[in-house]
Amino acid sequence: MRVPFDWDVTTGAGKPAPAADGATDRPLALDHDAAGLTIRWSDHVQKIDPRDLRLSCRCAACRDEMTGRPLLDPVAVPLDVVPTRIWSVGNYALGVAFSDGHDSGIFTYRALREIEGAETEDV
Repeated sequence: MRVPFDWDVTTGAGKPAPAADGATDRPLALDHDAAGLTIRWSDHVQKIDPRDLRLSCRCAACRDEMTGRPLLDPVAVPLDVVPTRIWSVGNYALGVAFSDGHDSGIFTYRALREIEGAETEDV
């Protein structure tokens, strides 16, 4: 995936071009559909449910900066939340804005890989 990019997910404008190959710790391509965000890594393809992605945000509004304790109430996150914008943050992370108005989350590539297989509480 080529950086920098600023992808308006709702219109498709700015979608990053896929990379032919790369390190296992960096995404090669991104896609989004009704089932969620698809990240193609060099060693596997990962599908992340949009709400799971939103609930895993570790920004200061969602997690206590000192303790790491979750501040975000899962009940407050709509079941139909989706990413509306995804952008590159250097060569190490993605910024994501969501349909519920949240736009301060930065998801490192490492954190994104850890979402896979994680069970997120449903409400």
